[in-house]
Amino acid sequence: EELKPTRIAQIHTNETYGLNSSAAFEAALKELGGTIDSSQQIAPTATDLTPQVLAMGDADFLAAWIFPNTLGLLDRQLQQNGRSPAVISTGSAELAFGFGTLVAGETAGDYYASIGCNTGAAEPGSELEQVVTSYQQAYPDAAVPFSQAVNVWDGIHLAASAAEQAGSLDHEQVNSAIGSLRYEGACGVYEADGAHVLGHEVNIVHFTPDGPQTVATYQNPPLSSGDDA
Repeated sequence: EELKPTRIAQIHTNETYGLNSSAAFEAALKELGGTIDSSQQIAPTATDLTPQVLAMGDADFLAAWIFPNTLGLLDRQLQQNGRSPAVISTGSAELAFGFGTLVAGETAGDYYASIGCNTGAAEPGSELEQVVTSYQQAYPDAAVPFSQAVNVWDGIHLAASAAEQAGSLDHEQVNSAIGSLRYEGACGVYEADGAHVLGHEVNIVHFTPDGPQTVATYQNPPLSSGDDA
């Protein structure tokens, strides 16, 4: 809606992550009245994406449900073939491009990530800022932590809270406590739904030369038992 693309392409892996992400994206796009002009499927271990890049034609928006190493490869081959679409992915984009981990210098296009929180723009005084500051003090030569690192931080503290609530370290009792726990962490609120998904907030983060900018935040609706996360 924000970028108003004229041609939309997607590329996804041929396993659970790629297939589920692709299906969810197609469904959401259909609700908005959009269509996908080109959809390409690859193996997670693909080493040449030239045919897929050429098949995308002049798409100006690309949804890439692939892993970080392949996203780096995709970027190089987009550049080699003179393509510069806006690209959205999940945490793969944060790992590959958010802080220059895989690709040095200019990238083929604008990159966006759908992630739990924006560690590069933590609100002053927030728990997220405290976690980022602690991380940078421990690793002064590193950039800010990735959102997945903060998810791990939150997960450890959530498990500790569940054990305290259960009054036990017994696996079944802690698991049961997690199912009824509402935990406010550095990367948002965690509360289990019917499909046992804990985190529901999603931030769309745009990686720019001035740092990562959050362009949209929304809450995923709770899932029921049997739904795909």
